[in-house]
Amino acid sequence: MLAHSAELKSTDEVEVIQVRGIRGSVVKSLNTKRYSNAIVDAVTAEDIGKFPDQNVAESLQRITGVSISRNFGEGERVSIRGTSESQNRTLLNGQAVGSADWWTNSAANRGFNYTMLPSEIVSGLEVYKSPEADIDEGSIGGTVIVRTRKPLDLDANNISTISDVKGLSLLTSLEKLDLSGNNITDIKGLENLINLRMLDLMSNQIEDIKELDK
Repeated sequence: MLAHSAELKSTDEVEVIQVRGIRGSVVKSLNTKRYSNAIVDAVTAEDIGKFPDQNVAESLQRITGVSISRNFGEGERVSIRGTSESQNRTLLNGQAVGSADWWTNSAANRGFNYTMLPSEIVSGLEVYKSPEADIDEGSIGGTVIVRTRKPLDLDANNISTISDVKGLSLLTSLEKLDLSGNNITDIKGLENLINLRMLDLMSNQIEDIKELDK
């Protein structure tokens, strides 16, 4: 009897089939590399948001062959394949950009200061380590192509600011509020945001947050 019940139990067991998915951003990055004729790596906006990085330069550092220089602990300029930072080019939506440092004798060069580029406006990054006919010449190490978001890429009810925040009491329908990394010192009007579900105040200088308790 015991043998018969054990046999029935073994036949009733269901085979477990485990399916693992891959994030769409990973698939998009892999396809960019797979179907390109050049040596290229890609980082999508979702990847940038998931990385614990302070800016775009630090996200680029995760790509093989890319290193960065830091200023006050924050990633600033990009070096590709061991070349000087001034020997790489950055294209912003297809247009070449360059920047000089803050000191007087610093001249403009092909390098780019990524601390001036907020990650919130970036939709994707591509790093080309070999020349392409459709990419402007001028880089020895490689070329970074930065693509920004289009106006309709973002969800509704999103705002961004670079100063003290006032007048939030008028935005009663706001559901998401991302004010991270803006050096905000004062914020008022949160008590009227009855529909607010997500609030991000990281990397600011707010001293008094009593309104969050209302």
